[in-house]
Amino acid sequence: MKLFFIIAVILICFSLSAECVDFTLVNLDSLYKAAWNAYQQKDYEQAAQFYLEFMQHDVKNGDMCYNLACCYGLLGKDSLAVKYLDYAFQNGFDDIDHASTDPDFDSIREKEYFSRLINSNKRKYAVP
Repeated sequence: MKLFFIIAVILICFSLSAECVDFTLVNLDSLYKAAWNAYQQKDYEQAAQFYLEFMQHDVKNGDMCYNLACCYGLLGKDSLAVKYLDYAFQNGFDDIDHASTDPDFDSIREKEYFSRLINSNKRKYAVP
């Protein structure tokens, strides 16, 4: 039984190591450029995938969260657009004026949840 347990642990370790990627080998600049190029080519689904991959390595990057929200806005994925826009605000994106007029959010601009999100962040980032 002890031998079985040791073999099982070794097999699990090998299978996990094959799936793990050394995060130091990930070139975030290349991911950003690939995402931006896909966005410029209006391939918003592919751009979103690149931004998601980027965020796996830098989850607190408010600008990347914002760009991801833009992709979802353009794809008509309203709940994801608002989710990542909110996440962008939570992680330092503070250009409320740009977000409130960005054409990428035209599909949700008139929705109540978008207005609430923008207004709550206007208060949060207001200069006293």
